Amino acid sequence: NTALARRWAKGSLPMTARGPAAGTAVLALAASIVLLAVAAVGPAAGRSGRGRTVAADGVVLLVDPFYHGRAVLSRAHSQGHPVLEAVSAYTAACFEQKHPGRPFPEDFILPKPDRLLGWLEERGITRVRAVLGDSDSSLATVRELTDALNAAPSAGSRVYSNAPPSGVLDKHRLCEMAAAAGLRAPRQARVRTPTEAVAFWNSLRNEAGGSGEALRVVVKPPRGVGSVDVHLCGDEGQVRGAVERIVGKPKYGASGAEESAVVQEFLEGPEYAVDCVSRDGEHKVVAVWKYDKRATEASRGPFVYYATCLVDPAEDPSAADAAEYVVKLLGAVGVKDGPSHTEAIVTASGPVVVEVNCRFHNADFPALVEECLGTAGDAAGAVSAVSATCASLWPEDGAWEAVPSRPPRLRKHGMIMHLVSEVEGRLRRPPRGMDGLRRRLPALMSIEVYAAERGDRVSRTVDITTDAGQVLIAHEDPAEVVRAFEETLAWSRTRCMHDVGLWRSPAARRVRLRFRLRLAAAAALLSPLRLWRMVRKRGAAS
Repeated sequence: NTALARRWAKGSLPMTARGPAAGTAVLALAASIVLLAVAAVGPAAGRSGRGRTVAADGVVLLVDPFYHGRAVLSRAHSQGHPVLEAVSAYTAACFEQKHPGRPFPEDFILPKPDRLLGWLEERGITRVRAVLGDSDSSLATVRELTDALNAAPSAGSRVYSNAPPSGVLDKHRLCEMAAAAGLRAPRQARVRTPTEAVAFWNSLRNEAGGSGEALRVVVKPPRGVGSVDVHLCGDEGQVRGAVERIVGKPKYGASGAEESAVVQEFLEGPEYAVDCVSRDGEHKVVAVWKYDKRATEASRGPFVYYATCLVDPAEDPSAADAAEYVVKLLGAVGVKDGPSHTEAIVTASGPVVVEVNCRFHNADFPALVEECLGTAGDAAGAVSAVSATCASLWPEDGAWEAVPSRPPRLRKHGMIMHLVSEVEGRLRRPPRGMDGLRRRLPALMSIEVYAAERGDRVSRTVDITTDAGQVLIAHEDPAEVVRAFEETLAWSRTRCMHDVGLWRSPAARRVRLRFRLRLAAAAALLSPLRLWRMVRKRGAAS
């Protein structure tokens, strides 16, 4: 279930990435959803959410809570806060498409916005304090629900929501908004045809003095996650091919096909991810990460994640610059509430935006952050994005004010290592050698390989949605962290992780076994006859 939820939250279609067994697990998860209702009151006031403070009472509506939403739910229950869980229609439709004839339970599917108030009343809920989406694909639904709740006649306070402001999820529009606010942004163009893309590429070459084929551009979908369909192009043929592959493909998180692609200059420099939590426009940085991305034989550029390293802005000036840039960017594009995960590349001229994700960092970060930075009870006051989000949802006890505006100093060095598969096929045997890694490497917190059973399908890693697994590494000594990474990387490149090849289904193996048994039986019957003939032949010869 954990591996399934991680795969889905990182960008693959909801809940269906790992076949019927995964669907069964999610159906069981959905069946366990508990709807908690509370009666709350609030004065009737205007019909817009603008200029109003966040609602101070009511239930929190948690949309598609299959990943970090489970941690939010656990904290809410432990503190006695009411939470209602539900699944977006998009997620339910994807589940049903993958598993025909197995409808998703209707009681857990969110209605259309015009029916939302009646749907809540049927469950005894008269007030919603917040709407929180757990995944990237749930954000469109969160936006619709938030608008409907803020427009309701009974809406006296603005609903807390991590719904993305208009244009933020579109990478081209986001960069335009950043540039309009005076922040650095890449040179770019939205194109509909390969010819338009080549024309923009040529214009960049001309600006660079016609430096031949050396100039590179990145071609990507306007809306996407996890480096899916991101291409690094250095010649006309690559630019044309990338646009042809993107335009016409199904849109991520929405219906319809892509009508355009985004072409941007290739930015040179380290890439950082800044995790923030916001409330009423106050943005607090809770963690800063540095990506280790590389190219592989199967990828279309250096976009395969090898590690996401937790960094200390006090020791890394580029990380500090990225954090300050992101705080300004969130304010410029209109982010008000909730967790966010923003990526920026620090070039020679300063940080430049890559994307803003109005959701949690889609990796198993809470345990690593608490190991390396501490917990909310420590003197340093460190919190993860999950605990900071809970503090922003229920700030009545002063928890939000206690969240520091910047993360404390690292007490341990740590990283999230992404296992990369260089092979594909069916797994012939489960992964081996993980216990030995745990014994040899004190920095190894946990290791998980997603394809772990004989017969599981293994894909070559080309982006984050095709990661082969995840490893958490943390230690006071940075040399131990590096050693754990290098040894685990060497292990992952052997058959100990993925032994693939000629694989047969259980039924085929049974047929093969019966055939071998019959051959053995026939050989046993023929052996005495062959021995008698051999004795007679030798006797005749003598």
